Amino acid sequence: MGGNILIIGPDEKMSQGFRQLLDRLPLTADVCDTIDRLPPELDIRRYQAVIIDLDDKTPSTATFKDWRRGNKELKIIGLSSKNFHPGLSEIIGQQLFACLKKPVDEDELSFLIASIGESFAEDSTAT
Repeated sequence: MGGNILIIGPDEKMSQGFRQLLDRLPLTADVCDTIDRLPPELDIRRYQAVIIDLDDKTPSTATFKDWRRGNKELKIIGLSSKNFHPGLSEIIGQQLFACLKKPVDEDELSFLIASIGESFAEDSTAT
């Protein structure tokens, strides 16, 4: 089985597009419309990546650090329509694997997701 991706964002059309993309790769997705609705028992270790809409309610730096502490290999991909997030400089500089401009270029996202999938496949065969 491939890896899992967690998609967090209110744009249902965008989330559906991501799911269709993931169907073409050995990855599956769970979708949540906002960070506030993530279940408290969520096990971040089961995900290879989180794709999160930074224009929606952005988690605190501590949340990102907790996610990464619980899963050192977790790749966090931010999405934003803005060019500048003054309150997120630490998150963008230290916690994100990538930050993509909305509307998201499907080829760019495909490349990132495929590289995450390849990394997961390599890790799975190593254990």
